[in-house]
Amino acid sequence: MLANVHGAFRFRRQHWSMVKQYIMNNTKYPRATGGTPITTWLPNQIGACLEMCQDLQKYIKIEELPHEVRDDYIDLRDEINAEIDRLFKEVLSIQSSYTHDDQEVGQFQTREKIIN
Repeated sequence: MLANVHGAFRFRRQHWSMVKQYIMNNTKYPRATGGTPITTWLPNQIGACLEMCQDLQKYIKIEELPHEVRDDYIDLRDEINAEIDRLFKEVLSIQSSYTHDDQEVGQFQTREKIIN
């Protein structure tokens, strides 16, 4: 299940990357194509995936994993934790260039930031 949720995270991270590259770099319009705040909705979806990944990690006992997957799991765990920190810093920085009314920043800023 962790691999599946992480796959959804990777998809959403790629989508976010394209939004930044092709939309945000070319316009300051505060809404995405679906009308959602451009700096809030997609980062919240990414955050939800990362938080779910962290929740799933609570059920994984590293000592019970087969040796051939332990290093992969450790790399994945470290990536998830680093991505949470990176996402918070990035989004808070980007949101500062938009008005708070346009972006509903409270939705993102109240996400639980848990780093294990």
